[in-house]
Amino acid sequence: MFKKILVGFDGSHYAEQALRVALDLAQKYGATVTTVSVAHIPDFADSRDEVNGALEDAQKFYARPLARAREIAAGEGVALETRIVPGHPVDALVQL
Repeated sequence: MFKKILVGFDGSHYAEQALRVALDLAQKYGATVTTVSVAHIPDFADSRDEVNGALEDAQKFYARPLARAREIAAGEGVALETRIVPGHPVDALVQL
């Protein structure tokens, strides 16, 4: 039924709950799970450096929550792909 499951992941308690549900479904249906964390880019970024800086900040911010997500997935025996993408959360998730 499910082949790929995408979970918006911001490191919150609710995101972790959603991840656990996704992992449960993945176990039942042999699906893959990908978390997507979104780095908010300023609406009027002045340069590519500003965009790259926002991505670097997001990588630092999400490092610990994503490590926890991978730990949870490993405990459930499910491979987990994690991604950090730039943009607005709604648009970024829909595009993926």
